[in-house]
Amino acid sequence: MSIRSKVLVIEDDPASGRMLRALFQSEGCEVLLAATGRLGIEMAAKEPALGAVFLDLGLPDMGGMDVLSALRASNAEVPVVVLTGDTELPTAIKAIQLGALNYFTKPINTDQIVAVLRQALERRAMRAELEELKGQLVEGHGLARQMGPAPHHRARATRRRLGLQSSGPRWDRRACSHPWCCMACWCSSP
Repeated sequence: MSIRSKVLVIEDDPASGRMLRALFQSEGCEVLLAATGRLGIEMAAKEPALGAVFLDLGLPDMGGMDVLSALRASNAEVPVVVLTGDTELPTAIKAIQLGALNYFTKPINTDQIVAVLRQALERRAMRAELEELKGQLVEGHGLARQMGPAPHHRARATRRRLGLQSSGPRWDRRACSHPWCCMACWCSSP
């Protein structure tokens, strides 16, 4: 990671919070800890560029699914990973349906958590890059300007410069003796 990513951990158990903080800091992340759901929602609202959120479902002040819904409503782009002691399949299905990237039951496997952290941060970085590229296309500069007109426009212009017929039946590709315009000779669109 070239930029230090911020990761929010919403966990009411201090020992688990410290363990996750140490694990994520060893990956080069800045870690924010929240012991309650409300505090986690507030912290996420203040940090729009979060790389990921790791959420415990068993919080003292509100249900973890409510926190997940609030996080998705306020920032749908941030990846949320659920960590819980609840091993029930319906809970996992509901969390994924609400937009969780992944679901882990405690005790957690640190290798899996690190792999999912890397995946979440990579996904977040790709989305940011995609939005930047979309912005460049909308603004009228960047990739579209650098590439120039579409190939079929270049082919038509080449045929016109060479005085080749561009309408009617397909014209003979052998009529052109210029190797640099062979793409135009194969282009059959008028």
